[in-house]
Amino acid sequence: MCKKIIIIFIFSITLFSCSRNYIVEDNFSGFNDKKIAVLPPVLLQKVFNYKDETAFDKNLYIGTIDFQGGLINNKQTGYITEAKIKNYDHQKEFRNIIIDIFHKTIGNVFTEDNRKFEFIDANDKSITGNIIKSENIIIDEDIVKREDYKRDNINFPVYIYTLKSVQNDALIEIRKKYNPSYLVIPVIEYYYIHNSGWFNGQDLGCTSGYRSRLHLYILDIEKNKIVFLFKNDEKKRFKYKYVYDKYEMKEWQQELNLKIRQTLEEAIP
Repeated sequence: MCKKIIIIFIFSITLFSCSRNYIVEDNFSGFNDKKIAVLPPVLLQKVFNYKDETAFDKNLYIGTIDFQGGLINNKQTGYITEAKIKNYDHQKEFRNIIIDIFHKTIGNVFTEDNRKFEFIDANDKSITGNIIKSENIIIDEDIVKREDYKRDNINFPVYIYTLKSVQNDALIEIRKKYNPSYLVIPVIEYYYIHNSGWFNGQDLGCTSGYRSRLHLYILDIEKNKIVFLFKNDEKKRFKYKYVYDKYEMKEWQQELNLKIRQTLEEAIP
């Protein structure tokens, strides 16, 4: 097994933090003018075919979350504390926005760097409909109670999703139609804005805020092996802010989107 270089950067203050994780195989030194195929961004909510409530519980939700009705202990989930009512909205709008950001940022970076790249057609279901299935994803649980435990804006325990492989049939189609040396795989875990309330297992609750988590993988086509992994978690909770209007939602989203673009520009090799 190739030795791995693991670099982890964590920056945090009370209400805002950015966590980045890189894993690079020691035999991957960059694209070196080789051809790259770029997969359309993959939504893990879609991979697992989760509806809104389950996607929220599994930390795979994309959209806005409106908490109402106070705090309850749910017998069906082992008496984990949660908000009594959760309303979900803007799912399609948010999905389109984050997909577009991911897609354009990769394209802009590769264009500026004069990379030989091609986007895989999103409508080619022989590839996009088959390349990643639930069995290709490793799921772990993070049960470490960090400093913002009980008031964080994510459900506890935190699920950790990592792509371990892709479907071979789809990879054969990619070789046949695009013949790349590397496949870039953008993955979207979650991307949401919320009012004040209680995420599951966070007993003290949190103020309004936003959060996103994205992955970027590079697959060596010849070896059928992931040689680069980047994950980024952006989050913010606004002090003393309990509700928001549509103008604030747009403002917060623009702030989050800018952070995502800047982080991706730095991360893409």
